[in-house]
Amino acid sequence: MEIDYIALFVKDVYRSYRFYRDVLQFSFTKEIEDGGVEGKSGQITIGLYEESWYEKLFHRCLTDQDRSVIFALTIADLDRFYSHLLAQKVTILQPPTIMPWGQRLCFFADPDGYIWEGTSLVNPKT
Repeated sequence: MEIDYIALFVKDVYRSYRFYRDVLQFSFTKEIEDGGVEGKSGQITIGLYEESWYEKLFHRCLTDQDRSVIFALTIADLDRFYSHLLAQKVTILQPPTIMPWGQRLCFFADPDGYIWEGTSLVNPKT
């Protein structure tokens, strides 16, 4: 078993599409239709859907608690990636920091407040 699909329910699918395409460089092969669009990063497909889809599927309104998850990206050059985030005016939650366990990472948020972690390939303590 492996994770191969993530669905995010967003306030503005066009804004999220631009963020995931332009900032995180996910690849999209189709245009937005019916309030949704799917893109890829490696083997993971991400679906971006208007919040109204959440209500149709689960018969209740989406709450902030429903967004309580952290996604992680492994980045070859964390400093370059962080500069890219700053240039794109992304909401930074924590700049690149070496954690007590030796991992170097940063945290940022997408336009709907979903939290993303960028982590470097290199462990600075090795």
